[in-house]
Amino acid sequence: LNYIHFIEDLLMHCQLLENIVGIDIGSGASCIYCLLAVRTNTNWKMIGLENEKKNVEAARENIARNQLENQAVVIDQEGSSMIFERLFETDATTKSFCLCNPPFYSSEHEMVETENRTGKRKKLQVEQPSKETIVEGGEFAFVTKILNESIDLKDKIQIYSIMLGCKRNYEKFLILLKERGIDNFTTTKFIQGKVQRWGVAWSFCKDLKTFKD
Repeated sequence: LNYIHFIEDLLMHCQLLENIVGIDIGSGASCIYCLLAVRTNTNWKMIGLENEKKNVEAARENIARNQLENQAVVIDQEGSSMIFERLFETDATTKSFCLCNPPFYSSEHEMVETENRTGKRKKLQVEQPSKETIVEGGEFAFVTKILNESIDLKDKIQIYSIMLGCKRNYEKFLILLKERGIDNFTTTKFIQGKVQRWGVAWSFCKDLKTFKD
């Protein structure tokens, strides 16, 4: 919910108040960000992007169970090597924002070691790692792909945003933005209890440099 509130503040800052259409990259089985977004902002519409078939089916069931089919949809990305490709295949209109809570780990081994080291799990066992938590190259590779595609899409999405779980990757991403020649961005921290995450948003058409969190 903290992430959703960050997006709300960004939209207000940019005076994007009508016809809001957001994108959740990797909606997962719960489709939680889409559901939270349209429940707390009844004038929004959300599009979830998901590449695991079982997650697509579960996400669509969750939307239907909440009777939010008019506000949220899920696009099946299975087999696509691009993040935004299928989104704009059928609907070329400009979208208001995207958000993403990427997979944090690059392998099952990294996930087990990290979780055990932080004391979150005791002798963690993973039978079938999900793409929701594990992706080749980890979260930094995933958000780098989003950044690279955003450079091609430019203002087809007015505000791009990501959330990172590792401070080192957050710092590396800020360096990467500058290396790509992007200085129109803003940052925030999401703190819930002992859990801390880092948010980054950038744009090619709206002023984010003057945004004050």
